[in-house]
Amino acid sequence: NSMEAKSISKDEIIPAVTKINSSHNVRSSSNRLFMALLAIFVVSVVRMAVHEFTHVQEQLRELHSPHHLDMKRFTQMTPDHDFQAKNSNEENVKKENESGNSETEIVEDAPTIAGADNERQSEVQPYIEILQRAGVDLSADPELVKRLPLRTEVADLYGSEPVIIGLDTCKAFRETIDPGNAYVGPAGMFNTGTNLMSSYLGNNCRLPARQKKHSMGQTGMRWQVPWGKHTPVSWRGRHVAMAGGKGVVQTDVLPVVTIKDPYTWMGSMCRKSYSANWRHEKEHCPNLVANDIDRKKWPNIPDVIPVNVRYSSENATHHESLLGLWNDWYEEWFRVSFPRLIVRFEDLLFHPEEVLTQVCQCAGGEITEPFSYTVESAKQGGAHQGSSGMISAMVRYGNPEKRISNITEDDLMFVKKTVDMDVMKAFNYKIA
Repeated sequence: NSMEAKSISKDEIIPAVTKINSSHNVRSSSNRLFMALLAIFVVSVVRMAVHEFTHVQEQLRELHSPHHLDMKRFTQMTPDHDFQAKNSNEENVKKENESGNSETEIVEDAPTIAGADNERQSEVQPYIEILQRAGVDLSADPELVKRLPLRTEVADLYGSEPVIIGLDTCKAFRETIDPGNAYVGPAGMFNTGTNLMSSYLGNNCRLPARQKKHSMGQTGMRWQVPWGKHTPVSWRGRHVAMAGGKGVVQTDVLPVVTIKDPYTWMGSMCRKSYSANWRHEKEHCPNLVANDIDRKKWPNIPDVIPVNVRYSSENATHHESLLGLWNDWYEEWFRVSFPRLIVRFEDLLFHPEEVLTQVCQCAGGEITEPFSYTVESAKQGGAHQGSSGMISAMVRYGNPEKRISNITEDDLMFVKKTVDMDVMKAFNYKIA
């Protein structure tokens, strides 16, 4: 019954140890790969949440700012993001009229521009009147007024009348949607005035049928379409926005899409790119075609610089260039078959009341009186508070030189060859 000891040679030990080590290495590699993938997923989710949260915060600040929300008529958003009408509006208006401080008071004598001839005064008069009705104190800084664009300059850029695509679809929207459930919601690519449109709608438009069916606070104005205002229109019916998208029948919403001249829009994207990503430097932006500045930083950069837009951790779109993003995004909206309106950002500056009236009536709504103008928050303090933003926007987008001031000849040529001319002609945007 004794057990005989058996010797184990060196050659038998080494393969066994090697097999153990190999198995251990495989498990370690798998663990590292799993942790790396988990980290990427967590970062993507966090980025998506931060992006959505930032947009919500911007909208809430925008809508509750005294420069953007007429606090005499609106208090706060209801849970479904309608604008809440204030019940004491009539009493407030009465008190204003009694005190002689009514905001509807018309200033008959428009200020003259020091050192300007009668012809120039006449040319800028329409924009002076808009600023006056918006409550801007033009006497605070006469030099700012001198920078206003001429009416002929604006007409040369955009025409003398506003352009709204989709007015022929308004009847279909009103006849196919229960008016008691209808909504209006802004949409648009980054930097095209979706906040401005949201503010104008919230302050000036209401859907009486919805108010009658639900409550007076249910004006029907949303701050974005429920599939997400910046997302491609192909997401409609297939995606629900994290902010304000749940529980909304998407076909009940009339989208009001904002568009901006692609030349100035590209400049805006260079200043604030949001979720769009591409290789660019301040010294060359917009950069559609790579030049020496780009190649010095990125030696292997392609001749045409691609752009990606990451809407979420799982959804991204890819475009030939920055201009390609503009082309792709608006081509889709331009060709949809369901009711929608597409409005130029520039018309919100130079024809706000006319544009908002048509948009509101399209959905079966009514414009509230008096019309409430949206004045951008000032970048300067003191006398400029609440005024310099609106004037600066008029100056920037009414100046033909500023339109292409930072665009190289090669990039201008690229625009001429690749921009969607159907969209350009429809909105009366001219090739530079």
